[in-house]
Amino acid sequence: MGDAFSDKVFDNFKPWNREAAMARATAMRYAIEFDTIEHSDANSLALLGTVGAGKTMLGCCVLNELLSRNIGVRYTKYGEMMQKLKQNAMDEEAYNRHLGNYVNARVLFIDDMFKDSRTQADLNHLYKVIDGRYFARRPMIITSEMTIDQLADIDLAIGSRIAERCSNYAFTFLSGREGNYRLRGLI
Repeated sequence: MGDAFSDKVFDNFKPWNREAAMARATAMRYAIEFDTIEHSDANSLALLGTVGAGKTMLGCCVLNELLSRNIGVRYTKYGEMMQKLKQNAMDEEAYNRHLGNYVNARVLFIDDMFKDSRTQADLNHLYKVIDGRYFARRPMIITSEMTIDQLADIDLAIGSRIAERCSNYAFTFLSGREGNYRLRGLI
């Protein structure tokens, strides 16, 4: 992820409204309870909704907290993951190697799910990642501008697996433009 994300820690996330405070509390609770819940059915975190609300920053706060405890986390932007999988789809060995990197990581952080594309090919590749992690009970951190219902509308198998795994640690920003940190003070 590089140095740009190294300062993304909970102490640097200053909530600017009630939603941001609640989201921060959800992410912190997830990080604190991770060791206890890692192998449970509800071992993942979803931060969903409004653009600019701090979903990626909070996910990175969790990532950095887990890394500080020597818990491996693989970070990927959704679009980059799809690109790697699609580029290697015709080479079974390379494809399985890339797929395995996502399925077998101790924790997988998928940032901006469905931001770039959601073709049928994307859904097929994403299903393999989510399903593999689901049955292996491997934790995920997922950010998306969509709600759980919208994810399920796109693909019920993917959305319902995410909903189940994130059932105890999910937060959806619903405030629209008012919740966008980048626009505060401008609207």
